Amino acid sequence: MKKTLTTIATILVVAFISSIFLNALGARTYVGDKDDVAHSIQKTTETTGIRQLFQEKNGLSPSRLQISEASAGGIYGNAGNYSTQSMPAWIPVTGNAHNMITYGNVYKNGVLINGAGYYLVSFGPAGEADCRSAGDVSSAGFYYATIRGNTNGETISFKIYEPGTDTVYDIQQTLSFQPDDVKADFDLIFTTFASVTISGKITHLDHGEPDCIIDFSGGESPVYTGADGTYSKTLNAGWSGTVTCTGEHCTFTPPSRTYSNVFSDIPDQDYTAIRTIYAPLNFNCQKVLNRSLSQEEYINVITWETNPDNENIVKYRIYQVEGETQSLLVELNADTFLYWHRNVEKDKQYTYDLVAVDDEGREGVSVNTTTQGTAGDTGDLQAGKTAIGESGSRLPRGDTSGKDDPKTAFVASNKPSRARSTGNIYSPLNFNGQKTMDRSLSQVEYINEITWAANPGNENIAKYRIYRVEGETQSLLAELNADTFSYRHRKVDKDRQYTYALAAVNNKGVEGLAAFITVQ
Repeated sequence: MKKTLTTIATILVVAFISSIFLNALGARTYVGDKDDVAHSIQKTTETTGIRQLFQEKNGLSPSRLQISEASAGGIYGNAGNYSTQSMPAWIPVTGNAHNMITYGNVYKNGVLINGAGYYLVSFGPAGEADCRSAGDVSSAGFYYATIRGNTNGETISFKIYEPGTDTVYDIQQTLSFQPDDVKADFDLIFTTFASVTISGKITHLDHGEPDCIIDFSGGESPVYTGADGTYSKTLNAGWSGTVTCTGEHCTFTPPSRTYSNVFSDIPDQDYTAIRTIYAPLNFNCQKVLNRSLSQEEYINVITWETNPDNENIVKYRIYQVEGETQSLLVELNADTFLYWHRNVEKDKQYTYDLVAVDDEGREGVSVNTTTQGTAGDTGDLQAGKTAIGESGSRLPRGDTSGKDDPKTAFVASNKPSRARSTGNIYSPLNFNGQKTMDRSLSQVEYINEITWAANPGNENIAKYRIYRVEGETQSLLAELNADTFSYRHRKVDKDRQYTYALAAVNNKGVEGLAAFITVQ
């Protein structure tokens, strides 16, 4: 009998101690590994509740949602994880029909927290009067929260209590409540100071310091460089976003910088600016057929216009593009806007890149054009444009026709004694020739009557020169005043063909592009 009474007393003592211990565990949150699941219970005193809790902890994953009426924030199985610091009296609401589980890491000023005692609380739209969960954060910075709620999509905010400073901080992130859902790896960040500064300088490599705008993403207002090119921007601690520099006609290196969770000042965020060299405008190419008595030649006529936004351009470069290879075809003066690519294949497609080059040798943005394998007639070559060959002395040969209707033509010329200009002195217009017979009492004389018209695109023309062309040889036949537009080549042979070149010469003695005819 005495033994039986002792056993009953022992059982009553154990039950009393267990009841006190379980009451002390009420409304605490388990802090463990990510694969642990725990739910808070309201003063659990039944053995079945304890058994269920440990079954969940040992056998279930957070990805498998466990909802129960007893859920209230978690319970610890390890008393060493309890917080003993004082904190505000946050008590989660009760009577909600749904829960949402979320877990992840907590960062302080961008660094994973390390130490026990941090206490994480979530709130509904009504703020601190609307507490939805409360629980400790593990000493390794991991949290697990069961958030209560009824309304889909309502905003959940967070606060964290720091025991060392006895301070409550706002968490930057918010959450949209999704009933009976799991939000995994949802990291939270809080800062212990209000603002950070990003600063630097923009240096212009061309001249002076540029007036630049520094844009900050995320709805931040831009800042402007000072007279010395410096800038500074104050941001909320923890800011993330992209900084981009803009300036009229400038290209920046680097073009932008991206930042994530800025929790301290970042100086020396410097950029270099250089004036943009834009692509030339209206870059076009057309294939034409150029005929002479002895040969046919296909030419790609390439034209473009200057870009008015460019400055200090000294030349243009044309590259021929073949697959991945670009070969320099020609380099031209800045006042040249036309080039003839001679001796191209009739049915071949050609692609060209054109770039402007400034006085420091920098190439700008390229523009490309492609000509197909079809050809027009030589009339396209007689529009009064300047045509520049690789050496400035090679000009394409043109079409000639019969004696009844001789036409203006362009002839190849490579006479070393005559330097051709690559400037914009256009060829004279309407260059024609006709053979006539002059009779007298004593003799018959044949004369080639040559006429032309001034090109209105020319300025400061002082004279014209007529050359006789025989094969590759060009001999000066006559030099005429600028107001003269005809010439008679006397005592020519009746049945012989004659070819002439006519060029305008300006008041500096520079000879322009020649026009050619052949008279039968």
